[in-house]
Amino acid sequence: MVRQMLTERFALKVHTDVRERPIYRMVMARQDGKPGPLLYRVDDGECGGSSPQPCDLAGWSGGLMSSGMGLQQLAAALFNRSQSTGIDRPVIDDTGLAGMFGFTLMFSTFDTVPQVSRDPSIFTALREQLGLKLEPARGPVELLVIDSVERPTPN
Repeated sequence: MVRQMLTERFALKVHTDVRERPIYRMVMARQDGKPGPLLYRVDDGECGGSSPQPCDLAGWSGGLMSSGMGLQQLAAALFNRSQSTGIDRPVIDDTGLAGMFGFTLMFSTFDTVPQVSRDPSIFTALREQLGLKLEPARGPVELLVIDSVERPTPN
């Protein structure tokens, strides 16, 4: 409905394009490829079991927790929750780990004064708690490009 309203009232025309942009690659932090102490494998069959939503992501300012999700979903959540994490570019899962994982991640929000918070930065927390690290890189990112827009028509 919103898309239709924007098209009708503003004559908005858009398209998507893939361009090379800064990203983060999420990789294993340890040379031996082992996960950190707060990242654990979950049986794929446990998701959707007896509890209504056992594998959802819970997030709050300074924390993320899941009882089971893929690392691709974690990578997306880190960027989608940029207000809390401060991660300003898309995150691509390059860990090579398949399956479902549970985790608890505690970090200081990007707007917290580091001396006041006892929690580490998101980058340190990922490395120490989950055994993952974010490496700056360049990669393909899908963008929404505005082709044209006009002043709105009256109601």
